[in-house]
Amino acid sequence: MDDTQKYNIFDTSDIIRNMGALNVLKLQYKYSVPALLCFLVLLYLFFKFRFDVFRIQLYTFSLFGNKHRFFQSLIIQIVIWILIFVNFVSHSPNFWISNDVLTGSFDLYLLLFQPLEETQLSYDE
Repeated sequence: MDDTQKYNIFDTSDIIRNMGALNVLKLQYKYSVPALLCFLVLLYLFFKFRFDVFRIQLYTFSLFGNKHRFFQSLIIQIVIWILIFVNFVSHSPNFWISNDVLTGSFDLYLLLFQPLEETQLSYDE
């Protein structure tokens, strides 16, 4: 084992490199296409409810009569944007994050969840 491999125990670039192109495409289409469709549907719903809120604010002088509808639309907007964020961050990382960031997050995962004894043994050898 040379020095670079000895001290860089969390290097996972060889794992990414050894994955076949077909497997990478399968991963991308498995998560990206449904995520994109979900994003477009949620975006449509967001604009629909957003303009509904705008119409309520514009055409009503008293908010008392439509207060429940206003807050319902506002809550739906917030939930939609949370769903969009969670969808793209957790379910489809290959859609908008580069492989370097994926490798770095995988390194962080190994760093956090690998047992301490293995880490110390690797550095001491």
